[in-house]
Amino acid sequence: MATYVRVPGAKREYVNVDTGQVISRRQYLKQQRGGLSNEMYAKINATNDKLEQVSRPARGRSSLLKKTQVEKNFIAQARIEDELKKKEIATKNKEERALERVKQRKANKKVKKYKDLSRTLQPGRKGRRIGFDDYDEYVAYFNDAKRSGKIKFYALGVEGYHENDGRTLTATVFTMRTFDKPIPEPIFNAEMENAIEEWSYFVFTNYWMHLAFAIEYAAKRRETAKARKRRK
Repeated sequence: MATYVRVPGAKREYVNVDTGQVISRRQYLKQQRGGLSNEMYAKINATNDKLEQVSRPARGRSSLLKKTQVEKNFIAQARIEDELKKKEIATKNKEERALERVKQRKANKKVKKYKDLSRTLQPGRKGRRIGFDDYDEYVAYFNDAKRSGKIKFYALGVEGYHENDGRTLTATVFTMRTFDKPIPEPIFNAEMENAIEEWSYFVFTNYWMHLAFAIEYAAKRRETAKARKRRK
């Protein structure tokens, strides 16, 4: 290994005694450590000995050089705990902000309106779930589905999100039934309200209606979609 000596002065440079090459202190230390830069060396120290790393003087800290090893370890441990606490608070605040954005987005979400329920069926499927806001919309969708003759059964329920974590929650209130007569408004309101009240931390957003289409109509929609794809 080449021999270097310190160059007198404030520049903190080193000179190779054999070749006369002058290098900086950073380059000199890197060579002495076998190619490890200051950043890499600090990372290794931080991983191998956390107490030693945090007990060293740094910008804004008072020097610990005159402290005993017990005092150094005590102060270092306090710094580690303080840093962990700060990270926990930052992570919690970040998660709370993200949850608030999810809740706000779901609270502001508008239910899509449909004029013809028979056209809502996607090719390859036999049913479709749509949302609605109140009893009047339910009756309008009920009458539309009954007139079309393409929808055989339906079910009703509520949708919302969990107040604590923002995940979507759904519950079936009225199971599958035929389009004989619409559910009376007092029964509709009472059963829906009971379902909402039963859940803890449930924030209601809208009602939903699940439509079960006639098998023949679903098969026809599927064949039409295939024919359209072949033409393309």
